[in-house]
Amino acid sequence: MRKVIQIKEGVALELLANASTPIRYNQLFHEDLLRSLTALTEGNGTDTVEVVNRLAYVMRMQATGQTATMSMNDYLSWLEQFDAFDLFGKSEEIIGVYTANLRSGVTAKKNNVR
Repeated sequence: MRKVIQIKEGVALELLANASTPIRYNQLFHEDLLRSLTALTEGNGTDTVEVVNRLAYVMRMQATGQTATMSMNDYLSWLEQFDAFDLFGKSEEIIGVYTANLRSGVTAKKNNVR
């Protein structure tokens, strides 16, 4: 799923979530994305700000085709353009881009069983 999210005045991010998102997240941050998101919903002390920042970065790099240059230094430099809670304020939308990618767009066909 691809979506543009307005982060703050004059700053919009195009995000792209697809099947490679959790793999890229794991490669860079050495954490399982689905476990991190599950821990958020269960309130297991996972740092929501960090998960949202990391997810936004990965999906932004996918949207711009810059996944080959993803690194921790690039991530930290990218974060410097935001105030401390800019991305956190849009956490529902950012996580929503990823979770919308998980939903199937296929409708089950009705089976006529006699």
